[in-house]
Amino acid sequence: MTFHDEVDAGELTSRLSSDCQTVFTCMDDALNFLLRSVITVSFGFAALARISFRVTAAVSLVLAVLVVCTEWYGQVNRRAARQTQDKLAELNRIADEGFGLLHTVRGLDAENIHARMYQAQNSQIYDIQRERGVALGIFNATNGFLTTFVRVVALVLGGVLTMGPQARLSGELLAEYILYLDMVVE
Repeated sequence: MTFHDEVDAGELTSRLSSDCQTVFTCMDDALNFLLRSVITVSFGFAALARISFRVTAAVSLVLAVLVVCTEWYGQVNRRAARQTQDKLAELNRIADEGFGLLHTVRGLDAENIHARMYQAQNSQIYDIQRERGVALGIFNATNGFLTTFVRVVALVLGGVLTMGPQARLSGELLAEYILYLDMVVE
């Protein structure tokens, strides 16, 4: 209660503007990272296909599963972000109502009612974020497994292609392939 008595609306607005600027900066960095990643993966895949089309085709199948997992996590993350934003808006409405009409709320002895409403919204936000955290854990586990599995597939298939009388891939090219694959996968 003392926070709102000590801090004026101008300071809160300033903090909000600062937060918006921080979000803008993060978005700028994310877009920069996205463009660099797309270019790196595109040229990396071109190099992989040039070295061995067969190994790249097998690796692409595993990476397609990774893309599907990434899309699933993206949908879960976007839905959770949207729901959290809606719940936060409702939470802010409850807080504004309680603090804005503090004298009325105290006069009607409704502090406990507002506290319960606030707690209920907090619980819903917690549940949404817990679901988001579980999805992130599943995604990270799947991502870690599949990135290791794609390397194993490339090594096994590349090793088979380097052996035998009609070797279709040299050991040097396989080593080069694995290095490019690491660049693409990471």
